[in-house]
Amino acid sequence: MFSRVYSAGLMGIDAYLVSVEADVGDGLPSFSMVGYLAPEVREAQDRVRTALKNVGFRLPPKRLTVNLSPADVRKEGTGYDLPIAVAILAGLGVIGGELFDVSVFVGEMGLNGELKPVRGILSFVSAAKEKGMRYCFLPRANAPEGRLVEGMCVVGVADIGEMAALLQGDRRSQEAALAAMEEGEAWEEGEAWEEAVVEAGAEVVATAAAAEDAKGTVGMVAVEAGVAAAGAGAAVTTGTIAVSATAQDAETEAVGAATAPGAAATARAMKYPGGFPGMATGETDTRDLDFSQVNGQALLKRATEVAVAGGHNILYIGPPGSGKSMVANRIPGIMPPLSRLEQLEISKIYSICGKLPPDRPLITHRPFRSPSPTTTAIALLGGGNNPRPGELSLASKGVLFLDELPEFGRYMLEQLRQPLEEHAVTVSRNYATCRFPADFMLAAAMNPCGCGYHPDKSRCNCSGAQIRKYLSKISWPLLDRFDICVESAPVPYAELVSKRANETSAQVAVRVQRAIDVQERRFRGAGNTGKDARESDGAAGGSGHDSDYIGLEAGGGFGPVGGQVGGQVGGQIGAAANTGKRNARMNAEEVEEHCALGAAENKMLERFFERGQLSARSYYKILKVARTVADLGGSPDIEKEHLAEAIGYRVYIDKYWGGANEW
Repeated sequence: MFSRVYSAGLMGIDAYLVSVEADVGDGLPSFSMVGYLAPEVREAQDRVRTALKNVGFRLPPKRLTVNLSPADVRKEGTGYDLPIAVAILAGLGVIGGELFDVSVFVGEMGLNGELKPVRGILSFVSAAKEKGMRYCFLPRANAPEGRLVEGMCVVGVADIGEMAALLQGDRRSQEAALAAMEEGEAWEEGEAWEEAVVEAGAEVVATAAAAEDAKGTVGMVAVEAGVAAAGAGAAVTTGTIAVSATAQDAETEAVGAATAPGAAATARAMKYPGGFPGMATGETDTRDLDFSQVNGQALLKRATEVAVAGGHNILYIGPPGSGKSMVANRIPGIMPPLSRLEQLEISKIYSICGKLPPDRPLITHRPFRSPSPTTTAIALLGGGNNPRPGELSLASKGVLFLDELPEFGRYMLEQLRQPLEEHAVTVSRNYATCRFPADFMLAAAMNPCGCGYHPDKSRCNCSGAQIRKYLSKISWPLLDRFDICVESAPVPYAELVSKRANETSAQVAVRVQRAIDVQERRFRGAGNTGKDARESDGAAGGSGHDSDYIGLEAGGGFGPVGGQVGGQVGGQIGAAANTGKRNARMNAEEVEEHCALGAAENKMLERFFERGQLSARSYYKILKVARTVADLGGSPDIEKEHLAEAIGYRVYIDKYWGGANEW
């Protein structure tokens, strides 16, 4: 008897439906599989045969033929075990096939019939939804991840025996069994998550209230019952922050206190097992890192703030131990929270790479990837026989930090140029072309010479030729991709041991978000920029960033049924605040429109351009950075001090690579 079920395969970060056909007929007993199969897929026949035997289904002495279509696309992975087993059972008449036309099956099987988790579930379920499917049968460990895709009935199954029991009987009885099972599983998961979400929301409310009491001039800081309502699956109510127009500094400090990692610790207060939710497997947790822990290096911190506010790439250069990596590791703490769509996009990439947390299906924080210089080109860019994303894609919507930049191979660094321009990686193969997202902020750090101490002649023994050889590992075309280059000087002892309170990451993040709000209004065509826009925005109840921070930390991106609550508090409150264009992405026409200079500013830039022999790309980058500096200062126009600061971030490139030195 013939039967057909549907599964899914991966092509890059997207999935496609695979038809799994089984025929049980007369002839010499055999079990053959066809359809351009990788070895791990072909081995499924032994896993399936043994698993079915161990759960009580003995295969009769028949000729079994299994075909995976389309036959011209190579099938890889272990997720075809479950659909092959279901197709065989249907061919034997053990289970009914009433729901097969609207169902997708994915899962690996052990020899005892147990279903094991597989990678890429978000892509599989998304593809099934696009093709009009209604049900997705997955290993129970993958079910929370699959339920992040709304509008699909995702059923987590423990083993092939349970799968067979669900598919017995007519269509009505099957649908009733599936509905009951789905509801029970969702409630069991949602109950635990809801408790944690509400608990975290209560701590945020308490922290915000404490911040308000500490700063009596701020006004009312109210995080309403929307946090608890979201935990129960109800509508989200946005927290509001009303700020007195004359108390901007106090507001910044209070909101900073409410959102600072050390003050609220709301994320860690969720008490999720296995660490902070949304932390990818093998990734460094930067949540405990705060700008307040960095003494001195005011220039590095200011340049980093400008880079994040405008989405600019930044290069740190200086001697070892001067704080380059220390500042770079704290960049995620001043970036805006992720929207719901961004969380899903990042989680899809991490799922395909097998880096999702085992107990949490959603990445809820900005990625921070810091690959080693020994990383291969494929691991960095992505690729392979069946292309998979690399570090550039894993850093999408976050930060890619390349420490010891010259130690990366010259070929590998040159491969970064196109992704930095297109914000995507294209991998071509004979049978397909895959395009992976690479929408990240690039931060890099390097020493000024091989020993690290140039130009301090008392410590540096490198010759001029050695220094030139070391610096030449970074080509001019790659240098042109850095909007900002800043030098880190050794920290004086007095600053190193200073007990003075430094500005927190949350306080910096408030300024960064205000600048981002200005840019988003600008590129939406609202024409409302500068200080007036900031004040009108505050009068309306906050920029969206303040409540977004509180919402994300409280909601955390997790909740009950179908993933409908997960990410709503943190995603819906500030979704509009995280999807806009940044100054670094302006094209030539937008630069002409939004970066117009006065006569004095134009003369200043002309002198620097002629002296520095800058490229056209450098000219536009200076204007973009100047526009960001002006946005941070609340100025609708680029003034001389803004332009001077932007030019200052280019002089270090001229200092080390400009050829005017005496090495």
